[in-house]
Amino acid sequence: MNSDVALYLHESNAVDLLLGIATRSNSLRLTEICIGLLGNMACQEQVRKEAFASRKTRQVCYIVSLSHSFSLSLSPSFPSLLCCVEVFTTRDVVLSFLCGSDTRILYEATRLVLTCVSASDKDFRQQWIEEVRLSHNVKESLQFVMKSSTNGLRVR
Repeated sequence: MNSDVALYLHESNAVDLLLGIATRSNSLRLTEICIGLLGNMACQEQVRKEAFASRKTRQVCYIVSLSHSFSLSLSPSFPSLLCCVEVFTTRDVVLSFLCGSDTRILYEATRLVLTCVSASDKDFRQQWIEEVRLSHNVKESLQFVMKSSTNGLRVR
């Protein structure tokens, strides 16, 4: 993504919009596209630092499902039991996408997380690494994606 486009999207609050759509969408492909756009935006250092490092909280709708303890994605594949509004950081929302089972969403979420953990800013990188390290589900999902990848460039 062109850096000017990424900056314009960031200044237009596209991160909030894309996260909102991704967490509320009933379409797995729309969720995948939103996460992919966030990953493209995160490739730009200024956007990454401002949008993905902040402790800014977002109100996000989540559901308790029969197959997962909770999912931030309102996916049609999970029968819902309860819908609530909770406050999460941007990092929490992004990492939650690694707890699903849709491979395309897992790939885009992995790409976004790997972009953040490979950032040049040591403090920023360390915050993301610590969050990944503390989440058992996220570590399992990352391992699954890496083991399942047939493209060597994706694994690197």
